[in-house]
Amino acid sequence: MYTFDYTEIEILWALRVTTSRPGAIAALEQTLSQTKDPLMVEAVQGLLPKLRRMTDKEFATADKQRPGWE
Repeated sequence: MYTFDYTEIEILWALRVTTSRPGAIAALEQTLSQTKDPLMVEAVQGLLPKLRRMTDKEFATADKQRPGWE
């Protein structure tokens, strides 16, 4: 089962892309082209390859729950 670290989960939730892998990839690519924040760039550059390796089914079943949320 794929998992995301805390930073990756926060990015996916901030972009509201927790249900669609293609949507998440598109949103992250757009964010990458628009942001100048080096920490965000680093996080997105790490997350994109992970999403590209996943299948849609793996993304759908991956744990994207925010810690402390029910």
